[in-house]
Amino acid sequence: AAYYGYIIAFLARDRAGLLDCDVVAHGAPSLCTDGAAFIRENRDRILDAYTHFADRTAATVGHEAEVLWLIEPDFHQYSASTQKGGGLSHEAMVDLYLAISSRILNALPNAKLSMDISPWVSDQEAWLAPFIARCPIDYLHTSGGRTTAASHFIRGGVAGNSVTWAGVHAASGGKGIIADTGYGVG
Repeated sequence: AAYYGYIIAFLARDRAGLLDCDVVAHGAPSLCTDGAAFIRENRDRILDAYTHFADRTAATVGHEAEVLWLIEPDFHQYSASTQKGGGLSHEAMVDLYLAISSRILNALPNAKLSMDISPWVSDQEAWLAPFIARCPIDYLHTSGGRTTAASHFIRGGVAGNSVTWAGVHAASGGKGIIADTGYGVG
């Protein structure tokens, strides 16, 4: 089994009416502006949702199953300066990833975890380093529809975005990258 764990976004949509940044009109409440506040106010609910899905998965496929979890597309957005009340600090982001991964691995100790790289972040090494140092991460992944697997650059053709597949691979210490090249967006 493989999960595309967009749990924060789904809870934020259902509980607070927040939409994904790619589909919301400018100025409307979104994950890009209100996501960090939602996490601050609903951290326990988010972690409980991960526990629920991990426990149900273990009950269905077995405690020892090697389930792949692609954790939280666009995770970086919750640390951005666009967040009302300020983005989550890097340390808070690492702590949240650790808490999420702990919930998954408690139910499924052989699970493989993947962290979203948010390819619009130009300094991938600085962004990834604390996660790589402290968190259980087996893979990295892209999300959305604007990545190009056949290009040297992750977002080939996007002016000013110089993030490369090789650079992210090196910054991660050689972890594999799952490339979601999308659904025709961009």
